[in-house]
Amino acid sequence: MALQINNYTGFESQGAEEADSVTGSVTYPTTGHRSGDACLFLDSASESYELPWFASGITDAGGDYIFGTAIKFDSLTEDPTAFLAPKEAGGRVISLRVGASSKIEVADVAGTVVITSSDTVGTSNYHFIELYFQNSDNGSAELFIDGVSQGTASAKDFSRGDVLTLLDFQYDGNNSFKADDVYILSGATSAADRYGDFAVKAYQSTDVGATDQGDTLADGTWALVSETPGNEGVSNDAQYQDDTGPNLTGSTITDGGTRSGPSGDSDVTGATIKGAKYVSNLKRGGGAGRVHTILHGNSGDGVTATADLGLTTDYIIYEVLSESASIVPTESESMQMGFSKSATAGQDIICGDQWAMLGYVPAVAGFTGEGSLDAANTNVTGEGVSSSAGDGALDSAAATLSGEGLAAHLGEGDLASAASTLAGEGTVADAQLVGQGALAAAVATLAGEGLSQSVGEGTLAAAAATLAGEGALQFLGEGSLAAQAATIAGLGVSKSVGSGILAADKPSSIIEQHTPTTTGIGFGLSGNNEKLAQSFTGVAGTVINIAVVIDKNGSPTDNIKVSVQSDSSGDPSGSELGSGTILNGAINNDWQIVKLSSAVDVTSGNIYHIVVERTGALGVPNFIWRGDAVAGYSDGELREFDASWQLSSPPRDATFKLYQDATISGTGVVGVKFGEGDLAATAATLAGEGTSQSVGEGALDAAVATVAGEGRAAHLGEGALDAADATLDGSGAVAYTGEGSLTAQAAEVSGLGLSESVGEGVLESAAAILAGDGVSKSIGEGSLASAVATLDGTGTVGEQVRQGEGDLAAQDATMVGTGLAAHLGEGDLVSAAAIAAGVGLSLSEAEGALVSAAATLAGEGISSASGQGNLAASTFTIAGAGLSISKGQGDLASAVANVNGDGFSQSIGDGALSSSAATLSGTGRVAWLGVGSLEAQDSVIGGEDEKKKAEKFFRQKAHDIRYQVGKRIVLKYL
Repeated sequence: MALQINNYTGFESQGAEEADSVTGSVTYPTTGHRSGDACLFLDSASESYELPWFASGITDAGGDYIFGTAIKFDSLTEDPTAFLAPKEAGGRVISLRVGASSKIEVADVAGTVVITSSDTVGTSNYHFIELYFQNSDNGSAELFIDGVSQGTASAKDFSRGDVLTLLDFQYDGNNSFKADDVYILSGATSAADRYGDFAVKAYQSTDVGATDQGDTLADGTWALVSETPGNEGVSNDAQYQDDTGPNLTGSTITDGGTRSGPSGDSDVTGATIKGAKYVSNLKRGGGAGRVHTILHGNSGDGVTATADLGLTTDYIIYEVLSESASIVPTESESMQMGFSKSATAGQDIICGDQWAMLGYVPAVAGFTGEGSLDAANTNVTGEGVSSSAGDGALDSAAATLSGEGLAAHLGEGDLASAASTLAGEGTVADAQLVGQGALAAAVATLAGEGLSQSVGEGTLAAAAATLAGEGALQFLGEGSLAAQAATIAGLGVSKSVGSGILAADKPSSIIEQHTPTTTGIGFGLSGNNEKLAQSFTGVAGTVINIAVVIDKNGSPTDNIKVSVQSDSSGDPSGSELGSGTILNGAINNDWQIVKLSSAVDVTSGNIYHIVVERTGALGVPNFIWRGDAVAGYSDGELREFDASWQLSSPPRDATFKLYQDATISGTGVVGVKFGEGDLAATAATLAGEGTSQSVGEGALDAAVATVAGEGRAAHLGEGALDAADATLDGSGAVAYTGEGSLTAQAAEVSGLGLSESVGEGVLESAAAILAGDGVSKSIGEGSLASAVATLDGTGTVGEQVRQGEGDLAAQDATMVGTGLAAHLGEGDLVSAAAIAAGVGLSLSEAEGALVSAAATLAGEGISSASGQGNLAASTFTIAGAGLSISKGQGDLASAVANVNGDGFSQSIGDGALSSSAATLSGTGRVAWLGVGSLEAQDSVIGGEDEKKKAEKFFRQKAHDIRYQVGKRIVLKYL
């Protein structure tokens, strides 16, 4: 037994067109409605509106039933008369009525109250009321108001021994009310099948003339049949006449005027579309019998004709309701409807009105105003949504989801959200802040993609780790970003896009593409479009990835397989040259890149086919491949499979991008933009790593190529940077800090390479082919984002330092040499350095907090805090040296043990130092320079008198400072 939508209405025709019968002076206001453009209003004695229990052409699926509607009361007086009731031929079988204390009551067939709502209802808002019940003399029922269960009943009489025919809205004599957004389901198995919310929109092309789709109308225009309310019997009715030719057929697409959609309708964005209903007011002319049909469908799949309507010479309302993917539009398509007649003589077909009505569950349900929302969605098998759309705060958790979990905040305030242990992919576990405020989000242990992002003003602190697919951390707006992505089997990307644009190439480039997404082509159906294939003409290269845009029709749970196949007489051969999978959770009506299992060598001029197919059973719900509505791609064509391959009808093309290998044998490019301006960066033919970044206002154009080691071009401030690093044998660093411009090139330096600008001005510098050390520093206002990885040098190679106001986001991973990430200024530092074969250093010197861990280092491990606050640090199992430092007010508690090299603990400033360094086979240093007390112990030290050596060391460090004034430069040693 399948769940089926029997009927729905939003009273959008502003009349009785969808009713079985209406009594009294029923009105349909165009103000005060809940959705769409109208609602039902009952306020006088004997007024009623009876909606058919199932639309014409629909066969009731039986089983259990659910109906739902939005009700807004003008008054609430206890009344035993039902305001809403399902009916059989013999009368009402279960009734809803207003009880005492503004509560809603459910009564059985005898009028006995079996459920009284636990909550009260008011008169200021619409309440969405849903009732699940079994049409039986021994049935169960459950009442819901605004998504909350109000009580249950069992073993009650909800039947008169007949079949259900009507849903009756009636004025009870005391309580006038408005009704909107009604739906009826059959074939339910439990109350969990209810929609929870529902809305209806009517679409009509109100600016289309006599010609639109198909044959030209003999009289009238498509625009006039779309008038609301109805205009039947007026001289401008649209019609096909017999003397204008045989087999006339035409339709209009609801993509023009003020009632177009659903494409472009923001109310439907992200919604779950449940059905499409087409309502026509038709009659025929005189003469011999002819075949007359209604055309109904959407702009992507075209229209389907009904069977002969058997028209009469009087206007009659005809309905078509469908849940089929080939009929129901997606949110990016428009509804389409019309009519046709066959043969040349006899009866005209005359149309007074037509309405295309979409039934859907809105995307956002929850909190839409000022105040606060506390929400939790757990153990959800589908989608879990908690949202705040307005002023206020949202505290939400979505966990243990087998589908998608979304915590969204759209407005001012704060969002705290966590999503973990998700089995899905793609945009699974989004934590988003859209507007002002702060977002703290963590996404971990994802089988697919993990995305944490802040869109708007505020701060994002996020970590994404242990990802089997892609890991992305994004910050879009003003503020700061602290992000780390590590241990990723695929791609790891951290980027900030503020007031400018970021364009960064992945380690592959596009060799062929077709990108329109104006329509959708359904596939995965039974006996119709089982799978699709888009051909392309080969351009010489090796294809490693394919990107396509796939969407869902309904909520299918299986995955999509994408393959490249050779050609056989114009059809796919069935022989896969390479393939990959898009997991269900990643399917979101956007580009998805599929990594092929095997690279495909493409021969120029040969024909190949991109084949998409579902991995599960055929049928509805299914999938949609985006493309264009016309055959706009000249080097290929779309084919459909149903027992055999055939050309798509009408001819169309699907979207795709083909990526070829960019010959990167090491680590690819991370392109970072922090602040205003533009960044365009590419890296190719790298044996090591190439990094290009801009931190601040201005623009960066950078290219790094043919690098045997590591090359960096960085811009930290206002202005423009043009930089190229090439032919580096070691490590090279070029940095610019301040206002102005930087032109830099690095080549042929065999010693120490240091290039830095401290403050305003211009830097021209070269440092490259370094056999020793490379240093890049920013000392001034701004932010530093840095990644140091896969270094082949030693010592202090590859330092990235930030001294001044702002934030530091740093990542050190898989280092063969040395990595340093430091923050010496106001703000916070969150840093992790691990699995390093060299040295890892993370420090913060000023106000704020440092949380740092350095472990499993084969070289040196350093953790320090310089400024107010506390430092808790430990280094252990280090084969080199361990250093813990506190510079400023506060306390230092440190222990260094089992070290084969040096142990160094010191305090420079106010406060106290308590330290012990022991079992050192090298040298041990304990130093304290400042006010306070020192307790220290050195033992079993195999070196010289380190106290004297430490005093000399810090006297040198305290005085070895050169301050910049004009052209003077300060170098501050750490």
